[in-house]
Amino acid sequence: VVQAGATVLVAGSAVFGAVGLLIRPPADGLVSPPAVVALAALALLGCLSFPLVLRGLVRVFPALAARIPGLVLEVPAVAQLGLILGNAACWLLLGVSFALTAHLFDGGRDVDTASLIIWFVGSYVVGQVSSVTPAGIGVREAVLVAGLAGVAPAPLVLAWAIANRFVLAGVEGTLLLASLALPFPQTPPDGEEATR
Repeated sequence: VVQAGATVLVAGSAVFGAVGLLIRPPADGLVSPPAVVALAALALLGCLSFPLVLRGLVRVFPALAARIPGLVLEVPAVAQLGLILGNAACWLLLGVSFALTAHLFDGGRDVDTASLIIWFVGSYVVGQVSSVTPAGIGVREAVLVAGLAGVAPAPLVLAWAIANRFVLAGVEGTLLLASLALPFPQTPPDGEEATR
């Protein structure tokens, strides 16, 4: 669980930093692109070092590993890289969906797509890390408004964020309904009885 969470954050940080390099500085923005890239680099470094820190803690406090099974999960480097790249592609697609949603509004057509992607991905990462609200509600929107302050007015950014939440909920609901139509085997492959 810890390894999977770290992988998701590494991938989000990588997209946040990579797309951050493409942004033109907004005239009145609250955060400059170099600061965003520095923040993303720090987050990436922190996520990459997190498994090493956990291993060190388990060596110093062996009882910790006994109390929390699966705390340190050994995953080969190739598998970690694959997970990071796969998650990075997902983060990028989520950012593109937000940019497309924003471009549907009148004020969103003139906004740089890279800015929309980076601030959406950044807000999503911050929303996931914050445990203050469920699904980062409010936290994501606050980061979006702050990041896009020099690009679009706050009410418009909030409209984009709310519209995108509906788009994502619709996509997830559609996929859930489609999964109900998938045929599942009646008996498990190992011969145990199927439970319904």
